[in-house]
Amino acid sequence: LSARPPFPDSPDGTAAESLFIDALEAWRISLGIDRLVVFGHSFGGYIATCYALRYPQSVSGLILNDPWGFPSPEPEKAKSRPMWVRVLGRVMLKMNLVSFLQNTGPIGYNMFRVQRRKRVCTGLDPERANTILE
Repeated sequence: LSARPPFPDSPDGTAAESLFIDALEAWRISLGIDRLVVFGHSFGGYIATCYALRYPQSVSGLILNDPWGFPSPEPEKAKSRPMWVRVLGRVMLKMNLVSFLQNTGPIGYNMFRVQRRKRVCTGLDPERANTILE
């Protein structure tokens, strides 16, 4: 069982956004904090900005580290890209380092194991290194 609250369903995502923002505000009030400095990284930067916009009286500072949001779709721009760029983009969305290693089979596992040995076991005696890697 998960302790996560169920996400509300809304076509534009504002209900889910409010879930995060309202939880932060309830936390601030429960601790008796008048004003706080809000720090947000990545998606947290988006939520921190939304919080600061909704509750400016509760925010004394806003620090954003590599924030992102949800850009408006630009269908004309996407359609103007060459077909090969669109196909490559779709393929690359499905790929990451783990999928690359999985698709290379035993070769990928051995490459990963060699790199891990170099990084983790440098300076250790061989017996201890083997114990860590197994």
